[in-house]
Amino acid sequence: TWGHFLSVYFFSNRMSEVPLLSAAEAAAKLQQVRGAPEYYAMYSSVIGGVVKDPAAMVVPLDDHMVHRGHAVFDTASIHSGRLFRLEEHLDRFARSAELARLQMPFPRAVLRKIIIETCRHSEQREAMVRFWLTAGFGDFDLVPGSNRPCFYCIVFGSVFTNGIPKFIEEVTLRPNDVPMRPPILIAAKTTDYLFNAVTAMEARKRGGRFGIIVDGAGLVTEAAVLNVVLVTAGRAVRTPPFD
Repeated sequence: TWGHFLSVYFFSNRMSEVPLLSAAEAAAKLQQVRGAPEYYAMYSSVIGGVVKDPAAMVVPLDDHMVHRGHAVFDTASIHSGRLFRLEEHLDRFARSAELARLQMPFPRAVLRKIIIETCRHSEQREAMVRFWLTAGFGDFDLVPGSNRPCFYCIVFGSVFTNGIPKFIEEVTLRPNDVPMRPPILIAAKTTDYLFNAVTAMEARKRGGRFGIIVDGAGLVTEAAVLNVVLVTAGRAVRTPPFD
């Protein structure tokens, strides 16, 4: 039978080209392939501490953030050794968690302390700080069940590795160019960035960088990962409503 053939094949093919690595060998391989990216420090609630070796900055494969996209995140910045508007980022983080039906693993004061301590361990005065709340690890089910939520935080270099440009060449994209995000993915800052990635890819194909999305009436809706503001002829700055 087909099942019998598979079992015979799996156990008789002893000349496999896929090596079976020990934990020590796997760790050595990770250090070799990771190199030295600008990842300065990472906190993981899975291990309850901060690591500075990029090879150790890992997330369980069965975390629901990985296999279901069930997670939210937010990003702040360190400027001149200070965290910029952390409380506002934590406010948005909490709103996203509520929309995603995720429970915080720690009180807000503890989350704040973890983020600040991770920044301190990074020893960086100019960097980005990103933190995630996930549905937790422990299975490959659709819903998290009894899994404990996980919290991760990382300090890394700016996406503008050559400095912040004075301007960005940009293009506009319409709904027939890229799909529009559903409302929940707009209201909650989730890890589902497929729409954003496709938008940026299409923009770069057309000579832009991130892409500015306009609706069927030509009205600006959003950009892939950036805010859109207008400067009028009278040099007034116009921003979208904050709600």
